[in-house]
Amino acid sequence: MQPDLWDNRARPAFHDKAYRRAAVAAWDERWHALSLAARRAFLHEVELPYERDVAPLPALRERFPAAALQELVAAGFVSVRESGRRPCVVRAPEAVDFAIRLLLVLDHRLLSDNEADRLQYYVHRAFATYDLGQAIQRVLEGAGAAARLDLFGNLLPLYLARGRWPDMVARYLGGTLTGKVLEVVEAAGGALPLHELPARLPGHDPAAVRAALDQLVTHLALFEGLEPDTFELLVGLLPSVRADRERARNTPPRPELQIALAPTDPGPEGGTVVPDLRAVLFELAAGRARLRTNGSLFHKEEERFERLLAPLPAWWQGLFAGPPDGRLADVLRWARLFQFVHDRREGQGRWVELTPEGRGWLGLEAEEQYEAVYEVLRGPLAPTADLLFLASELTAVREQAPTHELYRASVLAPEQRQPLRDALLACLRELPPGAFVPLAGFVARATHGPHNPVLLGLTPEQATVRVGGRLLPPLEDHLEDAGRQLLRFFFEYRLVPFGAVRVAPTEKPGRSLIARQPRLDALFGQSAPKATRRAADVARVVVQPDFSVIVIGLNPAPLAELAPFCERAAGSVGEGAMTYKLTRASVVRAVADGLPPEEIVARLERHASGRLPANVAREVRGWCDWIRPISASPAVLLRCPDRAAADRVQSALGRRAERLGDTIVVFPEAQLGSAEKQKLLAQGLLLPRESGEGPKRKKRRK
Repeated sequence: MQPDLWDNRARPAFHDKAYRRAAVAAWDERWHALSLAARRAFLHEVELPYERDVAPLPALRERFPAAALQELVAAGFVSVRESGRRPCVVRAPEAVDFAIRLLLVLDHRLLSDNEADRLQYYVHRAFATYDLGQAIQRVLEGAGAAARLDLFGNLLPLYLARGRWPDMVARYLGGTLTGKVLEVVEAAGGALPLHELPARLPGHDPAAVRAALDQLVTHLALFEGLEPDTFELLVGLLPSVRADRERARNTPPRPELQIALAPTDPGPEGGTVVPDLRAVLFELAAGRARLRTNGSLFHKEEERFERLLAPLPAWWQGLFAGPPDGRLADVLRWARLFQFVHDRREGQGRWVELTPEGRGWLGLEAEEQYEAVYEVLRGPLAPTADLLFLASELTAVREQAPTHELYRASVLAPEQRQPLRDALLACLRELPPGAFVPLAGFVARATHGPHNPVLLGLTPEQATVRVGGRLLPPLEDHLEDAGRQLLRFFFEYRLVPFGAVRVAPTEKPGRSLIARQPRLDALFGQSAPKATRRAADVARVVVQPDFSVIVIGLNPAPLAELAPFCERAAGSVGEGAMTYKLTRASVVRAVADGLPPEEIVARLERHASGRLPANVAREVRGWCDWIRPISASPAVLLRCPDRAAADRVQSALGRRAERLGDTIVVFPEAQLGSAEKQKLLAQGLLLPRESGEGPKRKKRRK
């Protein structure tokens, strides 16, 4: 009668797929009592089966040494078959489980130095995959690990081949004996002969020691092997587990920060994004730019704007690759995201122009511009990741994910994003303000052990960390790699470009120094200390009699008000000095864009350092007075053959018609209505037939 596979009582244990574990304990003592010759003969001459039901193949008796064969027969491993022409030796049916176990040990050699490739095959051959997965899941849940084991993926070696796994199994199994067995095995160098284990635990029942050992072996905390010279049965830890535990015992202390000498060629103090935004928006304040149909600038427009971007040091490209489509395209993306510019269609053309929000941002002081941009960065862009702020798809939350949500990224509320931001800020505040330190050294210190910001101050099992929605296992090296990648992206795409951290090169290519800036706290929404305004931050505007307007200083507020009615002549925002030129064309353009004429003179007088030159004030007022608004409206022009016909037209159309000459009358509408046409017809005045009023032509068939 076949067992009912749906009855759990009839199903074999998850570790009895290949052989029954309980049936081999008695054979271990017999194997230990055999001589080396008998063991070698059994391993090399007797057929070891892959399955229990496979009939044994006989081996010629003459191939066995007489003494070795006698030992094997006496121990019950083989029997001699005398029938037939030549006597044969066959494996005893009672030893089939032990023989299968020896074959698995020989095939996989898991206690050797390179077990990683063989571990997966051993698990599939020796264990029931689904049931083993459930058992390992219970071990992980008992240890607080918020992850599921996928036996068909790459997670099996990530757990079972790591140093923490034996301790997790021992805690799950409970009792003190399992832990002591692990201690004895590790004290012996990671492996010892199986028969020596009870003797190394005096005072404990050998049967209890064997039971604890079997539990550790069936839960893959310990593995079995054969000593290559004596074929003695061994029990031990995987080599990767031994190495992992050795590294954990010898973990180096947390690196200290090394203050570097002040570099001679540091990067821009304010980063690149905000100064580039400032330069591009000032140019757009003076006039919009033409776009292609794909939203990019025309080549001439690119040349116009690229001349305004402050040059970067020669070493910059070696550290930061930058956006693939260029610096100008990147700053336009940011300007659109911050809603400082918008695209507009006019007829067949497409333009990018400044928005009221962009003009308002230009009018802020320099540090206020950074704070306004930082406020947008802190807003969520996607529900599952803090991508806009972190420049990374990594998420780390304190909550343990339910089992059914382990393989999908959960929607994160703002309060769930905040712990990772707080951990990053605490990490970055270890940087001494203004002093340069090696970036590689800081990252190594920041991600060292429990200080890793992705852990949020918790243990690896308590934090749920995902990258791109993929759950990371609670393993220190994986979480350390994730923390390093998070910091690398954060420095390269946020901290340095947005002026929260300053960067400088080192003598080694590809290495860099970093220095914390005062505005780092503002990036995280913390109140930054108010710095004393420098002389360079206070703009000085000099209006000269030749209609030149020179702005000296880094404060962008005067530039935002002067740029709409001036033409840029020289300099850039980043250089700290700009020269504008007042022309009649620039004044007319500003008034056409909606700037009141009286506001132009008022702005010049408000920002000029000193008295406004009389000739400049007079000419600008004259240009403003010279501008006259005109109106345009559609009308119908009626040409008459003589003066009398024109009189009749004006009489028929009434006062709305306007006489332009003896024979021309204008009717102020886009077209004549049917009532007006009837009035003209009553006066004997005929209008030509319009193209749409004739009989419709039939379409020709092709």
